[in-house]
Amino acid sequence: REAGTRRPLIAEVDFIKLKSGQSHVQAQTDEEGEFLVVLPMGEDYALNVSKPGYLFHSENFALAEASSLTEPFLLEIELSPISEPTA
Repeated sequence: REAGTRRPLIAEVDFIKLKSGQSHVQAQTDEEGEFLVVLPMGEDYALNVSKPGYLFHSENFALAEASSLTEPFLLEIELSPISEPTA
């Protein structure tokens, strides 16, 4: 979502396993700004979210507990637009 307006954004999402440094899943959000991926439990991940014209978002998290389709592990990310410099 866009920071401030909460407008849904289509963005690129990349989950990287921290132990190996390898990309595990790459996805794109839908028109509602949502996506669903399946990740193995017990791993530490880096999450990178990007969209042209917006500041890049990166965070690390540990997936320690099981989740399901009825009770998913949710992350809500807001991207801030890049401001144009004023003269």
